Amino acid sequence: MTLARKIQLPLLICSGLLATSQAQAAPYYLTAELGQVQTSLDTDHFETFHDAIVADGGTAKLTQEDSDTAFSLGFGYQYTPQVAVEISYVNFGSLSATSKTTDTTGAGVTRYRTVTEKTEQQGLVLNAVGRYALNPQWSLKGTLGVAWLDQTAEGHAKGRSETATGTLVSTEEERSKKSSQTWVPVLGIGAGYQLNKTWLLELNWKRFEKSDPGLLGDQDLGLVSFGVNRTF
Repeated sequence: MTLARKIQLPLLICSGLLATSQAQAAPYYLTAELGQVQTSLDTDHFETFHDAIVADGGTAKLTQEDSDTAFSLGFGYQYTPQVAVEISYVNFGSLSATSKTTDTTGAGVTRYRTVTEKTEQQGLVLNAVGRYALNPQWSLKGTLGVAWLDQTAEGHAKGRSETATGTLVSTEEERSKKSSQTWVPVLGIGAGYQLNKTWLLELNWKRFEKSDPGLLGDQDLGLVSFGVNRTF
């Protein structure tokens, strides 16, 4: 075998391995999602207070904002056509409950009080992704992972007292704020439509289990979102 052929053979082998490696290489991709988060708020303490106010002849009203717009931005690595891993930032907006009450004391002084409790949560999510292709365009997926959430809980109470003639007797206002961090499990399902080799449209549902921001109880956050996935 000539020297040229001795050199050519390893080069051909290396070229073949490189081509195979490139053909099997999993692509990176970016994700962007916009949707709505919803949960059940624990307002038992407000309701107990309202029952007492109404029993004494006053009025009480409770309003809840148990849903808000949420968004997510992420980065993924597709190990195989069926398996990927993603890391993303998610922001759930704010959720709140507001209590408004009016009652009159035995001395004829009417008290007007408003109390608002609000929570905000955002964080990082690490997910394992499994995908099943129904055909070249449509696919189903399931996700399982964990989220690190940065949580803020704020309370705001204000009130005023007036006589029967409308004379102001007193005013009061108080604010509180605290922050916390926690880890919670995340699971989800979704469906995707492949527009072309670069773009994928998705409809996703995710559930973030038992976050506790410090007000309004434990929250199971359900997120429904529409997203785009760009491979590069």
